[in-house]
Amino acid sequence: MLYRIKRINGNVRIAFMSEHGPVELKPRWSQRVFNHSPDGFEMGYGGSGPAQSGLAILLHYLSRQQRDGVRLCRHDVESIAVDRHNEFTRRFVARNDRSVRIFDREIRDFLGEI
Repeated sequence: MLYRIKRINGNVRIAFMSEHGPVELKPRWSQRVFNHSPDGFEMGYGGSGPAQSGLAILLHYLSRQQRDGVRLCRHDVESIAVDRHNEFTRRFVARNDRSVRIFDREIRDFLGEI
């Protein structure tokens, strides 16, 4: 499974590609946790929009792990995501301004043992 960040008609979209098909991430949850960018997602540079994208991906990934058996409460999901999202953004989101693919295993390796 993977996350795809793509610029479509000037707007950055993030989709989680699962075995059941794509699920588009929206910035609302990540903005409630930490509002870097009222304008939403961005990519390809080290600014507030890419930081919002990185935070959203980590929140979604960590919340999926919670449902899959790793016992993380919502507070822990949000705390880990906020703590690690700036470095995650630098490594994965800021590297390209057109299209980025991030596999679950890359996120798992990035986070290490929780």
